[in-house]
Amino acid sequence: MNDGGLESESESFVDDPAGNVEKEIPPNRGGGSRLFILLLIVVGAAGAGFYLFGQELFVSDTPVAQLKSKKPEKIKMPIRTQPAESSEGVKEEVVSLEKVAAVVTPPAAAKVTRPAVASFALTAGSFLYRNSLEQARALIEKLGYKVDSSQSMEPHEVTRLRVGLYGRPLAEKRLAEVKRISDGAFIVAEEGKFAVYAGSFLSLDKARRLADMLYQKGVRVDERQVKVDLPRTTLRFGEFVERSEARKIMKKLEKMGMEKLQIVPFK
Repeated sequence: MNDGGLESESESFVDDPAGNVEKEIPPNRGGGSRLFILLLIVVGAAGAGFYLFGQELFVSDTPVAQLKSKKPEKIKMPIRTQPAESSEGVKEEVVSLEKVAAVVTPPAAAKVTRPAVASFALTAGSFLYRNSLEQARALIEKLGYKVDSSQSMEPHEVTRLRVGLYGRPLAEKRLAEVKRISDGAFIVAEEGKFAVYAGSFLSLDKARRLADMLYQKGVRVDERQVKVDLPRTTLRFGEFVERSEARKIMKKLEKMGMEKLQIVPFK
């Protein structure tokens, strides 16, 4: 008999021929469980295969296409250390690695050293007397320096010792006699004739000492004060990079008796 005309959703009943009423046995659900387990096995196997064989395709930076087309590298043969002969009997030269490196490697650029530029020179006084000039030149050349000289004309008042006024032949004869006593004797054209002088002196004292010597030899002279242009000579030498180098040479020459040395710019 039905309660309310509805059948139970959880149970159903059947009439047994023996008259017994039994519950209906629910349907067997074991087949679904086996299918689910099989699916898990397949998924696990696929994951393991991906882990073992497929991760290289994703870890590598090289695309798959390049991995497939990549050619095997050529094996480099070692260089023979002994010369070999070809089949034709021609000897082959085996070049060592050191020689190859020497040819391939360019030589290092040579270091360029700029020559030192001279900045200073020395001047050695200004000389009116030839003897003093030559002595100074000899001292400088003794130190190994080449000497250059320059001259400038300056007006000076000098004392001349005139022996006499003569015609040309007699003047030359008289000059030869005076030169035996004074090396500085000379001839000057004056008043249409030629004047013979025993010497010309910047120092009056030197002029009078020579006059006394000439008088003792029987030669009388007259003092004449004249204004003349005389050459003043300056000696220049040295090419010094540092001022200290020039000063060192200057001190050495001063100890040798030279005066009026100066350090000047090199030109």
